[in-house]
Amino acid sequence: MTSNNNIDIEKLPSVDGGEGDITAVNEVRTSINDDTERTESPENVTSSSHKENLDTVQLEKPLPDDSPKSSSEAQIIEVPYTLDKATDRRLLRKIDMYMMPIMMMIYAVQYMDKSTNSTASVMGLRDDLGMEGDDYSWSGTAFYLGYLIFEFPSVYLLQHFPLSKTLSGFIILWGIVLCLHAAPNYPGFIALRTILGMLESAVTPAFVVLTAQWYKREEQFLRTAIWLGSNGLGLLVGSFMAYGLAVNHHVPIAGWRLIFIITGVITIVVGIVFSVHVPDDPSKAWFLTEEERKLVLIRIRDNQQGFENKKFKKDQFFEAFRDYRTWIYFFFCLCQNIPNGGITNFNTILFSETLGLGPVRGLLLQTPQGATEFVGCILFGIIAQYTQQRLIVSLVAQ
Repeated sequence: MTSNNNIDIEKLPSVDGGEGDITAVNEVRTSINDDTERTESPENVTSSSHKENLDTVQLEKPLPDDSPKSSSEAQIIEVPYTLDKATDRRLLRKIDMYMMPIMMMIYAVQYMDKSTNSTASVMGLRDDLGMEGDDYSWSGTAFYLGYLIFEFPSVYLLQHFPLSKTLSGFIILWGIVLCLHAAPNYPGFIALRTILGMLESAVTPAFVVLTAQWYKREEQFLRTAIWLGSNGLGLLVGSFMAYGLAVNHHVPIAGWRLIFIITGVITIVVGIVFSVHVPDDPSKAWFLTEEERKLVLIRIRDNQQGFENKKFKKDQFFEAFRDYRTWIYFFFCLCQNIPNGGITNFNTILFSETLGLGPVRGLLLQTPQGATEFVGCILFGIIAQYTQQRLIVSLVAQ
């Protein structure tokens, strides 16, 4: 690949359009200076004639301690880096190998946790907690109410604290809350459902940022389809697990309580793995070499974003509200999730009671839905990748 694009990593814009945080690239800047073994002599500063056919990273050369610290007086060194197609493909495969499995696992777990309410409803949950009338409906409403209320606070926390560590904290906490769903009374159950929704509100915004940090714009649609499609995997695993507990009559406690405990423990373990495995940004990736960390910067330069920005900009907030596309996305998601919320909470009841198939068969009949969702999301993602018609593919998929 040949290009004369220059990247000043001190001035990379962040996701929200502000200047990127200088701390996100300090480590990479130091290693680049060491690898290139450049001195401060004028002849080592790249001239404009030397820029041809090179992708370069601009670095500010440190000034003496007693020198003015204004950026205008800082000397710029351009370190040339080329990124050929073979290297780009190799790096993409490595990123996929280390990032996609854990992201798929987290998203599968969060949907499995979300759907346990539906599976537990035909395993004795409503009878044991004395639910009558619309009591069960409120257990679903409580989850989404917590999700709605805490969406903005969760995004604020993700912005102001290390992304991976903050998200793993949310995951571990909601795993603990899920274990506590084996509650002895209805009011406690409703309170726990609300808290669970609050904690799960962080996962999708965090995954959007993670995908943008690691992948080029043209690569993000397929990767998003893959981790989003993992909802289906979560439904598959959760349904088979619930089926096993439903047919096993020798468990020490009620099956519906046990499924909350099992899924909660799984979530806690996955959250701990996520905190260790996923770096807060690519410049801190343990699974990349120093050279590969630099190349990640080159790969995503066209995204026009940095790794983090802790400053909230009101003008950009209100600009988003004035953008008509924001409202199109809003109403699109609203229309999509109205039936989705109902199906998530009442799916098993519809099969088991409305269609008269019984709890065991009702649990098994969720598995085709999970398999279809997983395969379909990936298939439509691949189609969009090769046709470059993401809007049309999305409309057809919906």
